Amino acid sequence: MTTEINVMKAIWKIVLVVIIGSSETVAAFDTSTHSAMTAAAAGKSRLGISPTFSAQIRVLGLRDYNFVFGDKYIDIGPQLVTRIGSGFEDGIIDSVQRQNGIGQIPNAYTLTGWLMRGAIREDDNKVEIAPIYQDEPGGTFNRPFGHFHDPQNDRGLTVAGIGILPRATDWALTPDTSILGRQNHYKISDAREAMWRALTLKARAVDGSFNDNVTPTDWSPPSREHLRKAYWATTFRALGDAVHLLQDMAQPQHARNDMHSGLGCVPGVGPCALGHDSFFEKYLKARTLKEDVFALADDNLSTSNRPFKISLNALDYTSYNNIPSFPDYSDFFVSSAADGGNANGKGLANYANRGFYSAGTNINRVFTTGDQPSPPPTGAGLGTVVLTDTGTNGEYLRDMAGNLLRGKMTFRTGIVRDTAGGADAADVKLSSVGIWDQFLVQKGWLSLYSLNSYNYDDQAKLLIPRAVAYSAGLIDYFFRGQMEVTPPEEGIYSLIDHHDFSGEGKAPTDAQ
Repeated sequence: MTTEINVMKAIWKIVLVVIIGSSETVAAFDTSTHSAMTAAAAGKSRLGISPTFSAQIRVLGLRDYNFVFGDKYIDIGPQLVTRIGSGFEDGIIDSVQRQNGIGQIPNAYTLTGWLMRGAIREDDNKVEIAPIYQDEPGGTFNRPFGHFHDPQNDRGLTVAGIGILPRATDWALTPDTSILGRQNHYKISDAREAMWRALTLKARAVDGSFNDNVTPTDWSPPSREHLRKAYWATTFRALGDAVHLLQDMAQPQHARNDMHSGLGCVPGVGPCALGHDSFFEKYLKARTLKEDVFALADDNLSTSNRPFKISLNALDYTSYNNIPSFPDYSDFFVSSAADGGNANGKGLANYANRGFYSAGTNINRVFTTGDQPSPPPTGAGLGTVVLTDTGTNGEYLRDMAGNLLRGKMTFRTGIVRDTAGGADAADVKLSSVGIWDQFLVQKGWLSLYSLNSYNYDDQAKLLIPRAVAYSAGLIDYFFRGQMEVTPPEEGIYSLIDHHDFSGEGKAPTDAQ
């Protein structure tokens, strides 16, 4: 027996080395779900679901563009590089629009389309993205490593052999933040710089001066007007990346340091090296695309690609109408200590972290690093509700496809607090008692809890609309400034180049 244990430990170490060496991914919501949430967020923001009637669009002077920027954008790294949108994003956007009809997107290169493209490309990684679709100057790396922020312990994803990786807040906001030596060229600051260049065709140097170095050496065609459009596309592409990172804070696994790649699994050894494939994310992808089946793909396990049949139950994106407003970008992610820490924080990560369990941080089950005091790790103080095939308060026990199940299932319920001005949610099904629980308790072992579609439905009902509202709030905060044109002392008005002063339907002021 000792020899067998040592062999299994050796296998486990090998798995860890292979996984760490290949830097596997730990992506959050599927790109389809991110696309749908981002389109809904654009509609709830000042940009508006219909740019034709958006005052914000008029203020930015974008009406002359007919809301279409073209397929080029610019990577604002150490060297300016022209990038081109790909069919990879087109396919995802088309599938989301076909199934949901969220927003009004004439084509995938509009303002909202570029936001969605950024939300898609933020999940770029070496594993899930085929080389033909990869789009990162210098080569693709695993951006999802920067998609975690545990507000209770104030840190990013922790990986054995690598250490603590950047918090999502830093990956979105802080210059010089890197993932294993690679920096993010699509931060909020990059979006703001791109917008400045779109408005002025000037670049800001480190010393604060301005210059004309805004044209990539590989740029074609040499039109100033096309260059402006490329920088507007870059603005919304980079803002879409930041929106993706904020939306990840609504996935409890990303707010609780709970890896879920479905990789490095060895039967009989224990949990997968980088966590089991996320049921929550695959389930929500299927609901986003209105598919009636989905599968998990835990590596090396006999359950790989086991299909789950579900009912066509569309997600709710827009029911949370309390669009938050904060004094700083970071507050949308995690509130500062001045707000009372994680227990009273108003950020999206605060809400998800303290309100919900995850697969690796369920009752009596902790596979992650760091304490999570809320919901209670032992289940103490939670309510209990039992669903049966004969009905409980009008609700019947059913499987994911809606079929009536024989027997009963016990859930632990609680209150999920909203400290950002929304309503608290009561009787939320936070966890489920395992089917073998009675036998474990008889042997004096801890109760075994799990998460199933009932729990994930309650999570989605509360988290998805909030992710959309917070994303809309972040977009509004990005465009919070106002531009005015006032007469100088000489009494002659000056015009902002290419602003909307030419009048609707007129030629732009810069016709090059």
